[in-house]
Amino acid sequence: NLVRFFECRDVLVHGVTIANSPTWTSHYRKCENVTIEAVRIHSDASGKRVPNDDGIDLVECDDVRILGCDIDTGDDCIALFGSQRVVVTSCTLSTRSVAIRVGYDHALDIRDCVFSYLVIHDAHRGLGVFVRGAGSVENLIFSDIVIRTRLLTGHWWGKAEPVHVSAVLFAPGVEKPGRIRDVTFARLRVEAEHGMILWGSPDSVIEDVTFDDVRVRVRRGPHSDTWGGNVDMRLTRDPKLSLFKRDLPALLARHTERLAVRNLTVEWADDVPAYFTHAVEAESFRELLVDGFRGRQAQKAGSAIRLASGEDAVVRDSRAAAGTDTFVEATEVTGRTVFTGNDVRAARQPVLQKLVEVGVEVVHLPRAHGD
Repeated sequence: NLVRFFECRDVLVHGVTIANSPTWTSHYRKCENVTIEAVRIHSDASGKRVPNDDGIDLVECDDVRILGCDIDTGDDCIALFGSQRVVVTSCTLSTRSVAIRVGYDHALDIRDCVFSYLVIHDAHRGLGVFVRGAGSVENLIFSDIVIRTRLLTGHWWGKAEPVHVSAVLFAPGVEKPGRIRDVTFARLRVEAEHGMILWGSPDSVIEDVTFDDVRVRVRRGPHSDTWGGNVDMRLTRDPKLSLFKRDLPALLARHTERLAVRNLTVEWADDVPAYFTHAVEAESFRELLVDGFRGRQAQKAGSAIRLASGEDAVVRDSRAAAGTDTFVEATEVTGRTVFTGNDVRAARQPVLQKLVEVGVEVVHLPRAHGD
């Protein structure tokens, strides 16, 4: 490492450039009251191709402020492991891995962190929250962030997801992964070559996540046809889950509880690959709210919103964009399922399809033209 602070208090790193490290560029471990301000970190000499040349790594640190920094590295720009009360604001970040990493395979908890007013560009992943061991992650806010991701070749983890939240087991000797709960994504402006992912597991359901005022435009990239259409869950014990082929929605949620999606707008470039499908897809959920959605599916046929194997869903005050085929498709959804106050005049086919469960409630739903 070029810079290390271990077991320190009242640290100030200000106005310096730290360049071309062969491994973690700056490493803070068990520190308290740290300010990192107006710092430039880059790997220009290596062409940003060095694995593990993270910009800033916080391990068991408390009360940290990262302000006005410019970080351009091959690996993670800023990574948190077992830290709390961390504020990151007014930074520009570029990486071949993930711009903001929260969590890994440690038995260390992360809580009470805020990330705001960031510009993430030319990144392989934007925002990442990971549980791979016994440690839990809770009380995070990501707000006022511009994200532009691209799909890269090589062995870098990620597939251009602007947001990736996942809880699967990897750490040896651990029987059950920790939890991810109480995470908010607000006022994000996204252009990406992959969708957003929330991927929990039966042993670690992702709880109380909110998306509020998020605009996503999904586009084709130069590697979309050859490297796209995959989901990357590395690291994980299950090799079949590490990297696998899958159709991709703009927002995919699996094994979630109390997921709220408010004021989400999804747009698709005209030439997106055929593996892009729904705007929102939720599976194995409990208590899902979609409120104020605007958009359609990626292809000519299919559904804008797909719900499967869940319990209690509300879709309200949403609008089908021009070219919508089926607005909502629900399969094996139980409990009280409500579709209310939605504007589906742009839908070409029946608005609700495959509602196979008993007890679906449709309230004040306008009809599509011709239906």
